[in-house]
Amino acid sequence: MSKSDYLSALSKALAGLPPDTVAKTLAYYEQRFIDGLAVGRSEAEIAQELDEPRKIAMTLRANAHLHAFEEKRSPANLARMAMSFLGLAVFNLFMVVPAVVYSSMLMALYATAFAFTSAASPSRPAVWPAPMNWC
Repeated sequence: MSKSDYLSALSKALAGLPPDTVAKTLAYYEQRFIDGLAVGRSEAEIAQELDEPRKIAMTLRANAHLHAFEEKRSPANLARMAMSFLGLAVFNLFMVVPAVVYSSMLMALYATAFAFTSAASPSRPAVWPAPMNWC
């Protein structure tokens, strides 16, 4: 993903937030691209290390709703804040569950490989039954 693609996706995701928040967020992430390019990294590498634009927008929305609830404690602000945090939790759940499944499968593969290599290790000779003495 290029810098312009990332920033346009972020701008679309930030729709509906206060204009000053949108401007500050876009400036921050544009500066991240400028800093990364200055040290020799590509735009694709920089975009890959940054969070997904929807997640950034959801986090900012949740913070905005939390701030609104702190200023004026009303049932409507409480409901907005709860829904924002619930949406962010669901989004994070879809990011965490595949990572946990992948990690579990990788650990099972490592354990299986370790079991096979330790069972056939030359430093641990196989135990053979004693020869039968027929006499």
